Amino acid sequence: MNTAKRSKSNSTPQRAVEKIIREKLAKPLDWLGTLEPRPVSYGKKGRMEFDCYGENNGAVLLGEINAHHGKLKPAQQNKVLRDMLKMHAKSEELKQAGTSSVRMVVVFTNVAAENYLKGGSWAAEVAQKFHIESVVVPLKAAQIKVLLKAQKDQDLREA
Repeated sequence: MNTAKRSKSNSTPQRAVEKIIREKLAKPLDWLGTLEPRPVSYGKKGRMEFDCYGENNGAVLLGEINAHHGKLKPAQQNKVLRDMLKMHAKSEELKQAGTSSVRMVVVFTNVAAENYLKGGSWAAEVAQKFHIESVVVPLKAAQIKVLLKAQKDQDLREA
């Protein structure tokens, strides 16, 4: 592994973009409550982190933000699948505990990334079966530039 690239790798730009996305997200989802990153318990001793968590009139929203710009590579696809599994598992637990409505959303920054959950792929079928929505929250050009630089810096393959 390229240790010089490892030292440049930093998720701070993605976290900043996630904050911007969270602030914009309520409107396209028609969600009246606040959305915040939140750790939640799972099972007897487990813990999960959600990029977006909100409660509103007995309903819960679970969201994961994919702060990647462009078509998803296999590692990012796998991350989306893990996020979907996590949301589905927590949703089932919440419903068993009596929560009236749980909404699950994967948030993308562009249509090219969202396309992973559209069309005829098995991932798209799983999202549909589990009632997991996808939404695009577009970024401004300057935000895209920051995100693309962070993605390049995080590419830990040998240069």
